[in-house]
Amino acid sequence: MLLSSFTGNNTFACVLYSLVQMLLMSWIFSYSICWLRNKNISKVICGIVLMFFAFPRFWAQHAISMWKDPVFSVLIYFYSLKLFDLIWSKGEVATEKNYILQCIFCVLGIGFSRNNGIYIMIFSVSIIAFWILVKYLEWGKCKKVLISSVICILFTWLVQGPGYKILGITGDPIESYGIPVQQVARTVVYNGSMTEDEKEFLNQLMPLEKYKDNYSPGLVDHFKWSSDFNTEFFNTHQSEFIKVWLSLLVKNPKLYLEAWELNTCGFWGLSFWELNNDPNNIAMGMPKEGSLEEPYNIKIGSLLGKNNAVDMLLKKYFSIYTPMPAVALCLWIALFMILLAAVKGKMKYVLIFVPCIGNILTLLIATPITYWPRYGLSFICLLPVCLVFPYLILDNNSRKID
Repeated sequence: MLLSSFTGNNTFACVLYSLVQMLLMSWIFSYSICWLRNKNISKVICGIVLMFFAFPRFWAQHAISMWKDPVFSVLIYFYSLKLFDLIWSKGEVATEKNYILQCIFCVLGIGFSRNNGIYIMIFSVSIIAFWILVKYLEWGKCKKVLISSVICILFTWLVQGPGYKILGITGDPIESYGIPVQQVARTVVYNGSMTEDEKEFLNQLMPLEKYKDNYSPGLVDHFKWSSDFNTEFFNTHQSEFIKVWLSLLVKNPKLYLEAWELNTCGFWGLSFWELNNDPNNIAMGMPKEGSLEEPYNIKIGSLLGKNNAVDMLLKKYFSIYTPMPAVALCLWIALFMILLAAVKGKMKYVLIFVPCIGNILTLLIATPITYWPRYGLSFICLLPVCLVFPYLILDNNSRKID
């Protein structure tokens, strides 16, 4: 919207947005390769990392997709490298102005690019504070970074909370209740234990006989966007919903656990190996042809013309259907590295994984879907660094900070 107000053309604004996003992603990926090289990682390994970011099609797809996730994820990746530098330098880097500005850029960027960003930053900054408490870091060296980060988090909260409210910018409350709604719906569908009052309340949300038709174990959208769901009633009875949810939790823990597992397993379940070859990441979120033109005046199409020979050739080799590594696989590799660091007495270095772990934790609490790679893209960004993590933590006495 901001770009549109400057350009006066929504289509051109989309072009500019894509260019900015491509530049940001390419810059951070390039920076990370230089970052590895400056940690004395061999040129061969750095070359492999370069190929990882240059050749797979899913990076190019995310670079031009107008989701919040690409910017959000690469900023988490960049921030993770900054946190490793904090430990690597024993806090010395935190006294540099450029480093503090980079951290501020990350905190604000992550906080404003996705709704869960502020929680990730609270989690990350809390761990930094704990690292200071246990003497992994010195307060005197890190206080500017910590204080500036806290100020940025408070600023983000003020803007997104009271600020948005004053401006009349409101979200949809149901967006924050994905898993609780799934748990309650599963309890109804599978005839869980409920009182008559609870049944009456849930019937006002949606007729009880309609729950089975609308409940989908792996996706809350089918339920919450159903014409049978009383959104207005939910919005005005959120506190009552929470009370009913808690009451049903005590009486139906097994159904609740099943609902949670089925709605999150794609992000942690290694048994879903087919997710490593899931080609529908971009396709699931693509707007239908013509759906943006009339309401938003955004034209979709190739400048070469429809069915142009060059255009068709490019589509053949740069298809929107392409596999990408599973987030769960990246998560478990990171967890193994954390275990390795603990065994080797290098636990302080796991700070590099904290932002990505924070992102996964928010997904496990509130994801609306069993799996969508873009939600955990930050872990895929971190994968190359994760794989060389054992070398990075072995000895850092003779290495330099970029």
